Amino acid sequence: YTHYFDAAGLPLDKLSVDMFELYSLYRSIASNADVQQTSALIDLEKQETRIVVIINGQLKYIRALAKGITEGTPKNILEELASEIALSIESYTQKLKAEKLIQKIVLTGASADTPGLIDALGKQLKADVQLFQPKQLMHNSHIQSKITTLPQSFMVSIATALSTPPAQEFNLYRQAVEEKENRRIAFQLITLASLTVLIFLTFSLYSVLRIRNLRLAYREAESEALQELKKSFRLKPAQSVNLEAANRAAANELKRQETTWRRLSPENRYAFLKYLTELSRCINVKEAQLELTSIAMKEDTIKLYGRVPGYQQLTKLQNQLACPLFKKVPKLQDLNFKADPITLTINREAL
Repeated sequence: YTHYFDAAGLPLDKLSVDMFELYSLYRSIASNADVQQTSALIDLEKQETRIVVIINGQLKYIRALAKGITEGTPKNILEELASEIALSIESYTQKLKAEKLIQKIVLTGASADTPGLIDALGKQLKADVQLFQPKQLMHNSHIQSKITTLPQSFMVSIATALSTPPAQEFNLYRQAVEEKENRRIAFQLITLASLTVLIFLTFSLYSVLRIRNLRLAYREAESEALQELKKSFRLKPAQSVNLEAANRAAANELKRQETTWRRLSPENRYAFLKYLTELSRCINVKEAQLELTSIAMKEDTIKLYGRVPGYQQLTKLQNQLACPLFKKVPKLQDLNFKADPITLTINREAL
């Protein structure tokens, strides 16, 4: 913006953003109690809605929505816009970890007095919603006006014209940082998707080649298949009269072995899950303030990597580990066991 003025030889004394000015005007005429509330200043126009979030008297967030309100807008559209405004405000206050949610909503702009909007916003945000009241601006020691009120559509213009000094410096660089972060996340997602597709294609190609080689090997070994099947599956003479009979007998034997394997597989697969379940019953992470970085499990042992903040928490962890899941718990000495883990022997008989 400043480049155009410099190129024209016009010195630029001030560059302002209208929502900053509206925020400054609101600070100048609102009471100190109102300013200190966690509040939102919303400028509602026919084609756009702009939101300012104020926390502890400071402007923290500005968001523009490409939606507005015109005369005769249906109720469902009002509710939809109110829902989107509420989502924008709540997501930012939660991200900022504000101690309190929005307590007050102040509306201004050409569409601020749309019937039903105040009720819709109040229902969505469960906060006090009211119109911008510039009475203190029009009736003070310097200005005595006979006008009882001003149209809401004038508020941004009035704020920019008055140009009250801002109460704080604004860091506009944060938006650029957020955009850079968004681009980085998008690049990571694209990379992840590309790697996923590549891995899928690699496994697919491997499967196709593997099946092709197996079929080729089957054809080449067809003449020797009968003897190989008799040797591999220990077929009886009555089962190996011909190749078809041998294949059928071998398939039945293979099916029997696979059935046996499947019976054993779930037990092996879910053994570690059972260990984790029992371990979660023994350890109260919150009480011991345990910062657990990783767990290494084998059939008979579990190793815990992490740390606790103090010896009191270490004692609590020692007592918690004295549970039926483990045979003998070693004496814990170090608060930090990220490098040298706690090694626990599993009591398989107790499971």
